[in-house]
Amino acid sequence: MALAARTLVSRSGGTLLEHLTAWSQTRDPSNTLLFSISPSPSLSPSHLSDMVKIFTSHPNTVGCLSSPLNLERTKSIPTLKAELIEMLEREGKMAEALIGRRRYRIREKDVVRLKKLQGKALFRGDGEGVTVCSWAEFDGDRAKVFRSTIPGRPVTQVGRWHMARKVGMTEEEESVGEGFMGELPPSTFDGETWPRMRELPPLPEEIKDVGPENVKTILYLSDTSPEGISQSLTRFRKATTLGLMTSSTPFVTGRPFTLFYNNVIHSSGAVGICLDAHAPARHKLVFPALKAITNHLFVTSSEGNLVHTLNDENPTEILIAAIKKHRMLSAKDINLAFRDWNFYLGITPRQAPEQVFRINSADPGRGTLALEGDISPPIGSRVQILSLPTDYLSQPTPVLNRPNGQVVLNFHTTLSETPPDINITAPISIADTHVLHQDEDFVDLRGTFTASSEHGCIVSRLIAETDGEHKEVPWKASLPLGNMALAFDLKPTPIPESTAKSRRKERRRLRRRRHMPKRTPGTLYIDGEDS
Repeated sequence: MALAARTLVSRSGGTLLEHLTAWSQTRDPSNTLLFSISPSPSLSPSHLSDMVKIFTSHPNTVGCLSSPLNLERTKSIPTLKAELIEMLEREGKMAEALIGRRRYRIREKDVVRLKKLQGKALFRGDGEGVTVCSWAEFDGDRAKVFRSTIPGRPVTQVGRWHMARKVGMTEEEESVGEGFMGELPPSTFDGETWPRMRELPPLPEEIKDVGPENVKTILYLSDTSPEGISQSLTRFRKATTLGLMTSSTPFVTGRPFTLFYNNVIHSSGAVGICLDAHAPARHKLVFPALKAITNHLFVTSSEGNLVHTLNDENPTEILIAAIKKHRMLSAKDINLAFRDWNFYLGITPRQAPEQVFRINSADPGRGTLALEGDISPPIGSRVQILSLPTDYLSQPTPVLNRPNGQVVLNFHTTLSETPPDINITAPISIADTHVLHQDEDFVDLRGTFTASSEHGCIVSRLIAETDGEHKEVPWKASLPLGNMALAFDLKPTPIPESTAKSRRKERRRLRRRRHMPKRTPGTLYIDGEDS
């Protein structure tokens, strides 16, 4: 059961530590904690170390360092109006504001129009350089933390990396209190490729005795080789599983990845939380504005991560024809199109895509499309070839918001690289409807958890269909600016017995009143008879 979530945003490490210290003094140590820290480049190592110590000072804690976020605030009309009035009084001249997605030039007399405008108002500001601390608390009786060392596919290393260790070297573990920013060599798996066997990899020790029917949601944080743990967790056929391939941190902590399991730091593997059946979550996967460049097609031959035919035709030729039709190709070489554009294959059983796979390469000779990840859409799937517009950074971005009575966990895919012809950034919006405190240096957002990575997520959702529920094969969701959200209903607050009694009394009175005959004013009634 999700009990609470909170996200703190500030440019000042000292401000964040002050609020984290106050929270830690009131935290229930029996709760299970999931946390993420997105450090800004300007955050001092001592502040980062102190933040980690606060989060890991209690048992049943997992967390990670995630990629830096660029945030912007979404302001309501009253907030915007007050700021505009102040700005006009200060400058005494015409000003500009962006209302929703429309731009207005505003004079003093135009301020009155703001009262009639509905929706949200967006002020784009500099959200870079902020540190984000985010955490979610779960009922300790309903959540089990686990640590996995199941090997996945080894990462291909190109060139020389002076910090890489030899194959076979065991991972060194370090306590948070023993030099968090120490010069510990990063860990890698033992180099053995995870074999595709009929038997699934074993479950982590902490959850091996948990019944598959008793689990509804699994969250984990991993390195970029999660194949072993993701396959192991497919035993839980009634659970939605979401794993974040955490951000690379060699320049932050000297480790390839930075994962936390209680008070121990790990550089590889995975850590996670297993939530029981009393904590179901609703999932929502949001993609940026993709553009379909083909009609709906059907997969007629596929194997592994390769698509051999679409509608019994050469899929690469279909892609090239679509590129030429939409004038994306200025030369005959398809490799130039892949350099300037991002292409995806989306599974579209309905109107919107439910799964999206990046097309890594296309072979004009054989006709095969190679997709990112280990799998491809199964034969018979309805798909479309999609492109990510070059102006996708200017599209609306995910909003860190939540409906009342819910806790929302957001796993966000940030940009690994920016196209050279694009100079703007793509911030994430913070809605002020659930901001407890906000000023120029600090934002306190309740009910929302966020973690981000340039590597994306591994997703395996439990999807309800007309013929029942089915669980997805784990797939990689790495679309830039994509967001996977899980929403938990808050545990209802118990009603005091005195309040419950008064409510029952009022309901009885209303029921008696409904059954009474209609009375005429001015008439005296005695025992239900006219006098």
